[in-house]
Amino acid sequence: MSDKKVQIIYESKNKHNKKVAEGIAKKMNFPVADVKEGLVLENVDFLFIVGGWYDDSSNPELLSYIKNIKSGAVKHAALITVAHNYDMYQTFVAKLLREKNIDLVGERICPGRFLFFQIGHPNNGDINYMVEFIKEILGMPKY
Repeated sequence: MSDKKVQIIYESKNKHNKKVAEGIAKKMNFPVADVKEGLVLENVDFLFIVGGWYDDSSNPELLSYIKNIKSGAVKHAALITVAHNYDMYQTFVAKLLREKNIDLVGERICPGRFLFFQIGHPNNGDINYMVEFIKEILGMPKY
């Protein structure tokens, strides 16, 4: 896997996405950036996007960031959606990725707290579950 460039990006209104993104990055030794930092992506083989679901859409800052990815800068992407409901997929982000000809290789829901739903999430077990998802995509041993 050392010959592949991997990047994790996130947006976070309530720090849950940040916790998941930084937890994954630490466990896998991958670079991580908040989209607010304006990281310019270049020659990325696998981009992992950690985002949430707000008012029936993805975060506008995340959508804007995805819109501004240069053509050819990213080959493959996967979505990690931190949400309290297991049917809250990042359909708007997925659509933008397809429009940019970025191969969407998967999406996984990570439990996230909202009001009184999913209290205690995301937790270390959730982060480990996301690490296993990434390892599967990258063809790495799971243990």
